[in-house]
Amino acid sequence: MIRLRVLVILLLALFLCACRDDVATLAGVQLRLVNFLGVHPATVSFEDHPLDSVEPAPRARGSMTYLVSQDSIHVVIEEFRDPVAAYAYWLNKGLGPEHIPHLRSGMLEMTTCSGKWVFYFQSLSHRLPPQESMDSLVASFPETGGGLPKQFLSLPMRQRIPQGASVQANLFLGCPVRASMLCQRYRDELGPWSAARSLGPVSESQMDSLVKALSAHGVQWESGQDGYTTWRDGAIRVLIGRENGLLISVWAQRDAASMQALFNHVRTTLRAE
Repeated sequence: MIRLRVLVILLLALFLCACRDDVATLAGVQLRLVNFLGVHPATVSFEDHPLDSVEPAPRARGSMTYLVSQDSIHVVIEEFRDPVAAYAYWLNKGLGPEHIPHLRSGMLEMTTCSGKWVFYFQSLSHRLPPQESMDSLVASFPETGGGLPKQFLSLPMRQRIPQGASVQANLFLGCPVRASMLCQRYRDELGPWSAARSLGPVSESQMDSLVKALSAHGVQWESGQDGYTTWRDGAIRVLIGRENGLLISVWAQRDAASMQALFNHVRTTLRAE
């Protein structure tokens, strides 16, 4: 009898876990039952996009149309591999900043990125729903909230150029690399400079492949230091190294001492992550 009870409990636990994993994906959400503005959607659609790529791209997309007060409100939800991929895609597409409407394809649109999801709210009549209604729908999806992925906060915060962030996938500095690189532009009293870090670990072999690719593209090796190398591309110096398994880089049109100071500043920031 005790064994039977234990078996029932185990089966129930497995069932609940399976349900939770299913609901945590867009395929597990019953889009027709998603209530918004007091109504259910008039039409829904779902597309699955299984991908095997470093480049951040949606792996599923759901669309719902709500008929409210003689208006059509379209809600599009894209699911990504993880919050890092979602925010990288949102960033590269120039979909921000959040909570600021913009025109696209004749519709007034507002987007938000939360967790591994990107949400689009669109109105043909250019009248978007109240902000609290849109926030409520976002919060109803699993694994939303939590703020920005910490990777996007790890590069130095001061002197950032507004809208100066991007994610380069499969290519970095024009050379192939099997990694996604978060790039951020800065400006200080000496002028502009840029920094980058990989969003995940980069192996020694991946680093070696990047070095070979730089040489093949005509970027000249200048010197090697403890933990990084310096390259020259015309008047621009590029410093590349690894820290805690991450590929990091800075580049600017500056002398060697200034570049070393920038690189050490970025490296110290990552150590504190």
